[in-house]
Amino acid sequence: MRIRKKLWNNDAEPIMVIMVVLLVLGTINVFSSSFVLATTDFENPYHFLRRHVMVMALGLVLFVIFRKISSRRCLRLSIHRIDSAGLSAKNNIIDIEHFFHTLYT
Repeated sequence: MRIRKKLWNNDAEPIMVIMVVLLVLGTINVFSSSFVLATTDFENPYHFLRRHVMVMALGLVLFVIFRKISSRRCLRLSIHRIDSAGLSAKNNIIDIEHFFHTLYT
């Protein structure tokens, strides 16, 4: 009997790997496409790269924070928000005027 070794420990690992690969490729693309413009306009070839890395770091921090929030808690909050915005979960009636008034005020 042959034992198969798993590639991933859990379901989230392949998503994390894909995310990291896309972030690295995006960062390379940002730098390779903008270093000439950054050099001529800002006299710093890393201007756009630095901005990209700062926003990417902020996004990763927010990702880690929101990853800790339970999806059931988000669902409860979203249903409460929908009910307070004029959507009736009981009989699926939508009061459009009240919904948009609540949404934009």
